[in-house]
Amino acid sequence: MSGNELYNTHGYIDRADKLVVKPQFNDASSFYEGFAEVQVGQKFGFIDTTGNLVIKPQFDDVERFLEGLAAVQVGKKWGFINSKGKLVVKPQFDDIYYFSDGLALVTIGHKWGFINNTGQLVIKPQFDGAWSFLIEIIQTPTSEQIKAGNRRFKLQKNHPLDSLYLSQTRINYWRWKPRITTIKSHISI
Repeated sequence: MSGNELYNTHGYIDRADKLVVKPQFNDASSFYEGFAEVQVGQKFGFIDTTGNLVIKPQFDDVERFLEGLAAVQVGKKWGFINSKGKLVVKPQFDDIYYFSDGLALVTIGHKWGFINNTGQLVIKPQFDGAWSFLIEIIQTPTSEQIKAGNRRFKLQKNHPLDSLYLSQTRINYWRWKPRITTIKSHISI
């Protein structure tokens, strides 16, 4: 490997600055649930904490593991794999967000909804904008109640407002209309 090629590759060091995984990846991320996203050429896969390539680079893009699943992009569609690299939710969504509390935010067309970890739609795509349950905001509801899996959320107010806050037990409204944008980022802890 030439000096320029080595300079443009990524590896891993431990907390004592000891080289653990030699620089060899076009891109690499932090570890989540024992896996790190890596790019080899134009494809993405995952390594374990020892540096072994455990899910070969075969995807057009990937996101970190959360709740045992990682989002993967095949062509222009997104789905989810398990820690063995097996597709558990077929790539069928235009965009996705991580699993949180057993649900993941997905888009079909330009509408947002939620799926469970088997890919079943539990809140059909109907929102113009939404955030994951981690962030807990959904925009513009049109019904008096929303069902998510075996949970039911009743609206506290009986008139339509601009946005709502969804917790595990209730939905709270705000009268102002925030600008909500989903931003995909690679956050390292």
